Amino acid sequence: MNPLRRTMLVGAASTVFSRAFAQPAPYPDKPIRLITPFSPGGATDVLSRIISEMMATVYGHSVVVENKPGASGLLGTTLAARAAPDGYTLVNVISTHAIQKYLHKKMPYDSIADFAPIALYAKQTLAFAVHPSVPVNNVRELVEWAKANDTPLSYGTSGIGTAVHLSMEMFAQAAGIQLQHVPFAGGGPAVQAALGGHVQGVILGLSTIVSQVKAGQLKGIFVTSAERAADLPDVPTLKESGYPDLVSSEWWALLAPAGTPRPIISKLNAEIEKIFSMPAVKERLVKLGIEYQPGSPDMVAGFIRAEAARGERVLKAANIKPE
Repeated sequence: MNPLRRTMLVGAASTVFSRAFAQPAPYPDKPIRLITPFSPGGATDVLSRIISEMMATVYGHSVVVENKPGASGLLGTTLAARAAPDGYTLVNVISTHAIQKYLHKKMPYDSIADFAPIALYAKQTLAFAVHPSVPVNNVRELVEWAKANDTPLSYGTSGIGTAVHLSMEMFAQAAGIQLQHVPFAGGGPAVQAALGGHVQGVILGLSTIVSQVKAGQLKGIFVTSAERAADLPDVPTLKESGYPDLVSSEWWALLAPAGTPRPIISKLNAEIEKIFSMPAVKERLVKLGIEYQPGSPDMVAGFIRAEAARGERVLKAANIKPE
């Protein structure tokens, strides 16, 4: 055989052999980008930094939190949807993620099809409270008072389409009462408006208003958890107040771009479970009024679809249309 041809054949065979037995680089082998579609300082940012800190310790590579606030979370989430599906870009989303397409006429991504769920890892009970001047002390009195008044009770939230907004709309629909929603640019301004009597009530994550309720600055009327909240044991649940189906919460989920390899998704899910099962992390969550919510990637996908369907029904019943 021609020596040159023999050399070429040997070289080709060697290349094929090397490719067949080559092992992919272990994941991760470089820094991970964790997009947080909200400003620093809020609960989502705090949770992202817990994930960043603990994952970096385990993986030996930095997990960089990038705060990309804007357009009610759309800006940062769009960046994640368009990123390479290689496991090196993740996004931390909240409850509103499931219903964005019912709030905006033009969506830059599909909340379900464009993402691979990793973990639904945290939830927070919601609490509704009123200004002391409002003459109600429980759910029954609230409903009776609302039905007897021509002017709807006004309540503040952290924004249109948020978990707190939808929870209050579900309550109003179930109770057959009219309420006036007043959205604010965050929970802080909503609380201040309620304290000042500019709105009659406020519904937010438990941790945001628990101190005002304990201090008697606001009257706690109900919480949305299945059981009473440990921080507000005297405030009843909607479930025990005659509305057994009205159990809801704010939730957080970690997602990756659609197409991210399943082994990477499974590895990240397992890591999240380890992180949020750690006593030290659980203690930090308790201080935020947040609980760990374990679940597989498939469970998360089904949960988000169910939340989207429920949100659509509530928004339609409330005649809230996309803008």
